Amino acid sequence: MRLLATILGCSIALSIAGCETRDDALLLEVTDVTPRQVTPGQRLRVEGSGFPPGREARLQLEGVMHRPGAEPARVRVELAGRAASSDRIEARFTRETLAALGGRGTLHGRVVALFDTPDGQRRVTGRSEELELDVHTGSADRLHEEIAHRRAGAQLAERLGLTLAEEAPEARGLPIAVVRESSSAARAGIIEGDRLLGAEGVQVHDPSDLVPIPGRDTIALRLARRGEAAPFEVRVPVESLEGAGVRPETIRATAIGLAWLLLFVVLFAPSAGIADWIAGVGRPRAPRLSLRPSALWLRHRRDVPVVALGVAALAGLPAVDRVVPVEVGLEVVLLAVFALRIVTAWLGAPDGSPRTRARALAGATASVLLLGIGLGAIAVLGGTTDVAALSRQPIEPWSWTLVRWPVAVPALGLVGLGAAWPAAGRHALARLVDDVVLFALAVLTVAVLLGGWGEGEAQGAARLLHGAGFSLLALGLWLWMRRARSAPRAPRTVLLVGGALSLLVVGGTFLLLALEPPDVLTATIARVTAGAAAILLLGALLRALTSRREPLGPLHRFA
Repeated sequence: MRLLATILGCSIALSIAGCETRDDALLLEVTDVTPRQVTPGQRLRVEGSGFPPGREARLQLEGVMHRPGAEPARVRVELAGRAASSDRIEARFTRETLAALGGRGTLHGRVVALFDTPDGQRRVTGRSEELELDVHTGSADRLHEEIAHRRAGAQLAERLGLTLAEEAPEARGLPIAVVRESSSAARAGIIEGDRLLGAEGVQVHDPSDLVPIPGRDTIALRLARRGEAAPFEVRVPVESLEGAGVRPETIRATAIGLAWLLLFVVLFAPSAGIADWIAGVGRPRAPRLSLRPSALWLRHRRDVPVVALGVAALAGLPAVDRVVPVEVGLEVVLLAVFALRIVTAWLGAPDGSPRTRARALAGATASVLLLGIGLGAIAVLGGTTDVAALSRQPIEPWSWTLVRWPVAVPALGLVGLGAAWPAAGRHALARLVDDVVLFALAVLTVAVLLGGWGEGEAQGAARLLHGAGFSLLALGLWLWMRRARSAPRAPRTVLLVGGALSLLVVGGTFLLLALEPPDVLTATIARVTAGAAAILLLGALLRALTSRREPLGPLHRFA
């Protein structure tokens, strides 16, 4: 009797839609969706009644997606499935589905089951009740990003005054072992023994889920307490997280002392010549006017393919990453740069003798080593080698990676030294290949250090402005690298400067990892260093622009 009723219900469900005036007929019943924690490769099962066995089905996941460290976003994603029986639909959760949802997070919404009628003109549907679907990566594809989130979550918990248990029991969430007195968490009413279930709508399974949304002055925590009938939510202020445990006098003294130290480094030997070298590289050549309209085209026709390719890449890269995350490891890019640098060094050797080529190959290897040390330090501090993850920086320049870590400015100097190594000689093909390499390095440097292409929270004009800034910075840095490649300098000097910067970057990275100083202290040092570098570059640029024909003199009186 039950089988007859099921068959009759399926027949009515699929045939009655032809008499309906609506496109969708809500005739199916959806009672449950399992599992509630899903990873790519798993099967999502929808239980209910009235499903036509063996028929192809579609499952829509719709609602608001909450992701660690990101604004909530409304999503609607469709999966292909099949009715295994009259009361169960199965669909495979794929990597594409995960990417469409935006990655790791918690979906607050519904699951909709859809079947097409035989004529294909109508759909029979069923909707679940409101539910929470927890989405995990389930693999090492985004492992580096998870590590970065875990570090940020652990730092946030510490500064909120919370100590979370290292291993959670079978129950959902993380138990709170200690609540520090007079902390933000204690003032919000959180006590020891509470269980942290969620943060900003994201279910918490480990510290990597405890990441605040940029720009928010509070974070919403969902807690369960023994003796309470239901979970509850509290909002904890986060406005003073950066300055936790650091006195303002310490910050001011650090900034003033570092400023005097940098002033000494710039004005006195042996490092005083750096500003003069930058001015020499940035000095424009005397213009050569021509009455022929084609003169400009003839002089720069070799640059047209590279510029066209670069503009296309810059315009499309941020958009592509928002649709399909660009998961390229920093080590992959550096290996490709190393291979191309070896090719350009071999082709660009002046006389082709073994000794000359060996010297060129050694120089190419040294240049990539400088690049690896500079960018590798940023990857270590960021907890990831994923370029897309490193590029997701706030729009505000004072929040870029360059002004977050003290080693970022010397790391940028290492990248500049390594990128501008003169490895191509006068060989036309070698210079073209090296132009492509320099363009890739310019884009990579802007993505990792100078704001990247954003975290995705910007909308409208702000997003367009950030995209335009990314493109202009990358093109400007590429032009400077090409100019610096042709500037005369002794390889021994470059190696000495590179060695000094490498020691500074490696030592600074080790100290940051070992000591874990407060963010406000590291940010202060980084901002003073970046400000000094900006003043140095501005002075060199002004000096270069105001002395187009006469020889350049020193920028200071102590050379």
